[in-house]
Amino acid sequence: MSSNIEQSRAWCQQLSAEGELPRHFRESFQTSNGSDRGLGIGRRPNFATELTVHLGDAEPAELHNEVFQWVLRKLGNQEAGITLENFITGHTIDSAYLDTSLETRSFALHAAGPTPTHWAMRLIQRDLHFNPRFWETSVGISQVGEKDFKVKLLNEQMVSPDFHGAIHPTPLSTPGIVQRIISDTRWRVSSGSAPVSYLPQRIDGRNADTFLKAMSDPDRKLLAVAVAKIHGPAGDSAYPIDMRAMARSLGGVAVVYGLEDSRQIQDVLGYLPNHSLTSEDIPFQGFAQLYYPQRSADSEMRKFRISTNELVHQPFVGSDIHLSALRCSINGMAFQDNSPLSVATIQDIDLLENTRKSEENIKLINRQTKELRELSVEQRDSERYEALLKQTNATLSELQAENMAQREELNRLRSANASLEEELNIYDSVTKQEKAELIAKHETELETTTRELVHHRNQFEIKAQEEQERVTVLLKILEPLKEQMNLLQILDYLEASYSENMVIHPDAYAGAEEMVEKGCLSKKGAQKRANQLLEAMATRLFEMKFEEGNFEPKRYKAETGFEVNMTESKETKARGELMNHRVVSYQGEPICAEAHVKFGNQPGNQIRVHFFFDERIGKVVIAKIADHLPIYSSNSAGKRR
Repeated sequence: MSSNIEQSRAWCQQLSAEGELPRHFRESFQTSNGSDRGLGIGRRPNFATELTVHLGDAEPAELHNEVFQWVLRKLGNQEAGITLENFITGHTIDSAYLDTSLETRSFALHAAGPTPTHWAMRLIQRDLHFNPRFWETSVGISQVGEKDFKVKLLNEQMVSPDFHGAIHPTPLSTPGIVQRIISDTRWRVSSGSAPVSYLPQRIDGRNADTFLKAMSDPDRKLLAVAVAKIHGPAGDSAYPIDMRAMARSLGGVAVVYGLEDSRQIQDVLGYLPNHSLTSEDIPFQGFAQLYYPQRSADSEMRKFRISTNELVHQPFVGSDIHLSALRCSINGMAFQDNSPLSVATIQDIDLLENTRKSEENIKLINRQTKELRELSVEQRDSERYEALLKQTNATLSELQAENMAQREELNRLRSANASLEEELNIYDSVTKQEKAELIAKHETELETTTRELVHHRNQFEIKAQEEQERVTVLLKILEPLKEQMNLLQILDYLEASYSENMVIHPDAYAGAEEMVEKGCLSKKGAQKRANQLLEAMATRLFEMKFEEGNFEPKRYKAETGFEVNMTESKETKARGELMNHRVVSYQGEPICAEAHVKFGNQPGNQIRVHFFFDERIGKVVIAKIADHLPIYSSNSAGKRR
């Protein structure tokens, strides 16, 4: 506001003269002295039709409501009956912004304060029902700053049918919104399509290990549940489970609860397969988020691969969060993919209950034995004594039977080891002279073998040196000609010259061959510039990453003249069929090479070289080469630009 205060004041005076501004507005604006803490209204230079109403906490509440009602009237919501008080009751707000658009008839509310997340949740959970126009509306929350959250309501015509990858925090009490979100993704909710059962309500230090083992059960191919906030034995929050170990054991759908400590969330989500973490992927505090790791790598499932989650945030209720809240959120519902190869279902973990019952039985027997020892002579004739004695004898019989089985197993092992003991006795009977002769024989054989190995090694080193000298001479001959080479020739040259710096994937050779056949670098100077780009990756890109340890795309462009993008656009990443063009099979694993070096945007004068860093061997891996891989376009999705 303060950056364009003069424009705002002039515009406000014009609106006031036309009768557009509410009562007392001009007075309040003039007393703000150009400060962002006052009440102001202005037009952003790059958004000619957008109004920004800045409501400072120093202004009276009735004036806030009056401005708020005026904004809604500008949007055509005269009968909405909304007041600003509905939005901020019970919360301390330093300031609030209302961004309104007269063209799209939608508005966004920005808030900054000590509890912006809770305030935003209150806005969605309590106040959306008053306006039926927003019932079939998608709701999005994104983090604007360190403490600022943006709540945006998008009218339904603004949401495309393939609106995947978006984050939709929303209450389940608003069925219209939930149905809209589900229809926007490939996931659907149905009742009774698969067995549904629930976890115990409390996970604490007593059964944490059992819980982790149950999650790692190999029979549960498609499901594991990670609860990032766990209650300790005393009722206070604790983390008795190693979160990294828990995350590694995920085999299917994961339910992750949003922690106060974002680092713990990173620990859990960082191990989800094929998942690229962004700030939008981290669940908000007080939310549970479902993740589908997409373990299958067959050709059918590749069509559904995505780089961001496309499931629904489901908020818990109340301050003391238990797993019973999760039960309420998913009671009677099964989540499944449209693909027949993948079905994810919430299953019961019976092992926890069985282990808990077994521990309770052991404690009961110990307690009964202690009570029996403490009985007096007179009490031993009582019925209690008889009952305890009978139960203890039964338990003792079971233990004796178990001990007998263990003894039989021990005898079997001793019998099996009899032959080994006999061999040891025979070896001990060998004389010292025989041992010395045997050792001398082996030493002679070892010395002969060592001499032969040294001879072969020397011969190999001589041949290797000769071959290296021959390659060096050939490279010196080829160096003046490298700018005239085509893509296949320059790749062979670089692989021979910089084999310690880079690896060239077969997919990169295939892409280069296609470009050569199609004449994709036909413009003057394009081939020379492409060869320079590839050589810079083998030299300067490698040096900045693995020798200097600080790769910066901006500095790389300043030194080499070539632009580096470390990721694709949000729209492209949200579409699995587009991201599949960037996946290569490397050492038995699928790798998505989003990062790419590029130049040019015109046919005949453009190239994109996709790469990734192999930290294990310290090399740059050239994964894909093309004039331009398919990307998302507003005119045609998946269009090759």
